Parts: sequence; C-alpha cells; structure tokens
Amino acid sequence: MTPTPVPAEPSSAKGLVLACPCGSRALAGFHLVGREVRCRICKGPLRVPERAEAGVDVADPAEVAGVSCSICLSDLGSGLPSVRCPACRLAYHGECWRDNGGCGAFGCPLAPEVAKVDEEGPVQTAWGDSKHCPRCGKAIQAVAIKCRHCKADLGTRDALSSKEWRELQRKKEASGKGRVPAVAAFLCSASCVGLPVGVGIALYHLMSEERRKALEGADRFLHVGAVALAGLYLVLLLTLRVAGW
Repeated sequence: MTPTPVPAEPSSAKGLVLACPCGSRALAGFHLVGREVRCRICKGPLRVPERAEAGVDVADPAEVAGVSCSICLSDLGSGLPSVRCPACRLAYHGECWRDNGGCGAFGCPLAPEVAKVDEEGPVQTAWGDSKHCPRCGKAIQAVAIKCRHCKADLGTRDALSSKEWRELQRKKEASGKGRVPAVAAFLCSASCVGLPVGVGIALYHLMSEERRKALEGADRFLHVGAVALAGLYLVLLLTLRVAGW
C-alpha cells in the first residue's frame, strides 16, 4: 500500500505555528526544531517542539479515511489517534510518529536526524575526491600526500584523522631521537669495555614507562639486547671464576 499525502495547509507549510501567551502566533522554520525562539510582539521565549512532538493532530477522522500510515502502512481509520507531518503532509498513527522520532519520509525536514559517525580509521580515497588535512583542517585532493596549505607531509594517500596524524608524528620524532642512543647502548655493551655505559643508557630508557612507550620496536629491541648482553657476560664471568680459569 502506498502512503497517501494529506492535503497541505498553507498556514503551516513552511514551518511550525507557535502560540504565544500574549495571543500572537509565530511561524518557526523546520530547521529550528528543539530550539528556543522569541515572540516578535512581546519578546517572550517560545520553545519549538522536537520532531517527535511536531505532529499535527488530525481532529476529524474522516479526513484520513482510507489513508494508510506512512510507517506501519496500516489503515488510519481504525480509531487510533492520527497525526500528519506539517512539512510533507503525510499521515501517521500518533504512536508510530512518536516511536519513529518524526516523519518517515526521506528528505523531509522533520525526519529523524541520522547520527554522524566519527571515523578514526584511514579511509580509502579516489581521484576527484577531497579530504581534509589532519594538521590544518583545510580541504586538499584525496590523492595528495602533502598538504598544499601547511606543507604537512601526510605520508599516505589515505585520509587520516588528526589523532592518527599526531600519533604518526610522535612515532617519527621518537624514532629520530631514540635510534642513536639505542645503537650506542648496544655497541657499548657488545664491546665489554663500555658495558657499564651501555647498560646505563639502556636502563635509563627502559625503566621509565613514558620513555619506554616512546621507543620504536627496533630501538626497544636494541636496549633490551644491551641489557641481555650484560647478563650474558656476567654469567660467563661467574662461570669462569667458578671453574678457576
């Protein structure tokens, strides 16, 4: 069964009619649902109803006789309270309208809003699309790997959230700063002569949780290797002394 529109009323075709205690009436646009406006006459506050409250009651059941509810598609002439959408004039059971949170017609200004999902993960892009720079927020081509506005190096053609880009930058900075001491710690431990220095550098970076989390996987491996070499040398030294060599 195809939903049948109810004839429109010119008085409310462009918005919701609000009655003010001062006796005047105001027309609030559909984009103002759920907000507070002021009467043009007395300047008093007027609350614009939410979408679920905006259905106009059908006073005369004969008006919707033979009309089907635009949500459940059952006949409105069953005696149940009916409402109509003040924007597109489709008819509904009052309960169906409230349960749906507004009009069920696609594109109607009184249809329930769809919640926006914040996608944190990378999104594949194509030629001709655009994306936002995670650093400056300005629009750039979807296939760009460098922002033409702030010159930020994105390192990938996939769209990145600002959180993901900051994490990548942190890892790059950590890798550049942590590689030299990691290599130095391992070489010092491997040379025996600089063993105390190598172990000291390694423990300095491994004992602190903050510094340890900032290390790249390879740098963390080198620091652990430096400590492991020190332990190996210590075991060998004890073995030699016990053997009397």
